[in-house]
Amino acid sequence: MRPDDPMDGRRLIPLDDELPGDADLSALEAELSAAGSRARRGAPASPTPAFAAALRDRLVAAYGDGAGATFGGAVAGHAGNGSVAWPLAGGAAGGAGTAAAGRAGVPASSSSRARGLDDPRRRPLPTGPVDHAPAPLTIRTARRTPTILPAPRWTILAAAAALIVAVVGLNGGLLIDAPAVSRVATATGADLVRDGATSELVAGAELRVGDGIRVADGGAAALQIGENRVRLAGGADVRLTRLDRTRIAIDQVAGRAWHRVVLPNGGRYVVTTGDVTWTALGTAFDLDRSGADAAGGDVVRELSVEHGVVVEGPGLRVTVDEGRGATVRLDDAPTVETAVVGAAIAAADPWIRRNAAADGADGLPLGMLAGIELAVATANPTANVTPRPTGTPEPTEAPVATPVPTTAPTAAPTPAPTAKPTPKPTPKPTPQPTLGTMGLALLACPGGVVIDWSVPEMAAFDHVQVLRGTSAEIPAVYPPSGGVVAIGGGYTADPAKTEGYDPTDGGASVWYRAVAFDAADKAIAMSAVSGATTVAAGALGALGATPGATGEIAFSWTAFAGTADCFTFYKLVGSIDDPTPSYLEGADLAFAIGEQAATGSTIAGLQSGKTLYWRLQAIRATSLGKFVVAQTDVVQATVP
Repeated sequence: MRPDDPMDGRRLIPLDDELPGDADLSALEAELSAAGSRARRGAPASPTPAFAAALRDRLVAAYGDGAGATFGGAVAGHAGNGSVAWPLAGGAAGGAGTAAAGRAGVPASSSSRARGLDDPRRRPLPTGPVDHAPAPLTIRTARRTPTILPAPRWTILAAAAALIVAVVGLNGGLLIDAPAVSRVATATGADLVRDGATSELVAGAELRVGDGIRVADGGAAALQIGENRVRLAGGADVRLTRLDRTRIAIDQVAGRAWHRVVLPNGGRYVVTTGDVTWTALGTAFDLDRSGADAAGGDVVRELSVEHGVVVEGPGLRVTVDEGRGATVRLDDAPTVETAVVGAAIAAADPWIRRNAAADGADGLPLGMLAGIELAVATANPTANVTPRPTGTPEPTEAPVATPVPTTAPTAAPTPAPTAKPTPKPTPKPTPQPTLGTMGLALLACPGGVVIDWSVPEMAAFDHVQVLRGTSAEIPAVYPPSGGVVAIGGGYTADPAKTEGYDPTDGGASVWYRAVAFDAADKAIAMSAVSGATTVAAGALGALGATPGATGEIAFSWTAFAGTADCFTFYKLVGSIDDPTPSYLEGADLAFAIGEQAATGSTIAGLQSGKTLYWRLQAIRATSLGKFVVAQTDVVQATVP
């Protein structure tokens, strides 16, 4: 609703000296309800000051000066909550004065019935001698529908007006980018810490960003964070730091947690332990942190159950593949050790066994534990077999007295079946285990997709090639065909380089698979197929170039506002003859600025008198190359 729109879409006959009737009030109520509905649907994003002032003016003007006090009390209470506070006086006389002052400079109310009130000037009463004889007054009474609302309806309208401004003031983008729905699945002996207050953690409670969950020794809790599940053992202490649909971040302060991850397209799931982060490349991993107060120091132990996990910290970056474990000491300079963990050894841990069994019961993949019997053995099967032959004496004697058939059948069947069935099943299972498992994680940035993978330790490894397709059907073969292509930023013969890139345009759906090949281009390991929706490179607007002293230019720009995961550094590039200079395609000059929040830099020592084309670009670098995530317009400037 714009400030100059009619209140109810109709043209009313001007009746300057008459108060509004119920029809007008009903129309006003209808309009307020409609505005509220539009606001709840997410548009418009925020009210302008002119809208707020005009709405207040129209409401007060439509019902006379006495409404100022009522509206003042009901509406001003919303100031500071994202809505507009209207300064109205507390009394009727004060309200009229404030209303008149507030209308100065504001467009007149579009309600024709209120136009007389929009004029701040007062009509003077007649003064001076009366030159006619006073006439006798005749009183005439007649029924008339009341035109002034009783107090309760004034209050309702005032509250509705305040509510509309507050609701319209909500950012529509927040309604669209809602956080992941997060709730407590089960809880026993656990507390919820929110805004400094501690309360009992109960099943079904909603979880928010900033919440802390502390589990007592002997207690347990299970959290449902979007599609992800976190099971906490006794003594666990975690804090939820980010709960977006595509970004989940958890600070694991102490204790043990089983993380079952469902990565959305281009999403990330990160657990922080001190200065070290654990980024999921797949679906399940176990993390146990002793905590800062532990006697042996703060130590984190991890097991990659399904796919891999990337460990990053000061001076270290390691991918822990499926079936391997990592131990990190959180000192001033964290150290990491990784080792292969056998499936039988992992399944011997009751915590691992219990969580894997629960996931298997839900039909979830078990990675390294697939094929392991996870059910707890009981004495029931043996008890069933023993009591079965109740009449023990009879069956016992029967087999004892039957030595005759024993000699005859033994010789005949032995030679025939033994030789033939043995060679047949042997060759079939052999090719299955040779194909290793790789993890894959995608980050859709403006201008390109960052691709992170894990490489298994295999003697036949020669190189990794990431394949891209237009659907989830990507065969692990080379050369690719059928619409599948090998991307340049996804090839490496170095197993230590596990982060590539793929420059893309925006608005397309793409799928990727990482494949490890031997020297003959035969696949020896592969990841599952993962998809992402691409985003176009961002525009940073104009680049300011102000000449200074000799050989010096001061540049200014708008900082890149995207996520820090998509930013590595800025490059200010200049070219003498290329009107579209780019850092990636070569430029005559290039200057690096490392701070994402930077909005300006002065470059000195330039060759005086040279005229160059200048541009600033935000760059995302990977271990295999770089791409542009955002850039400014090109400006031509001469060096003083």
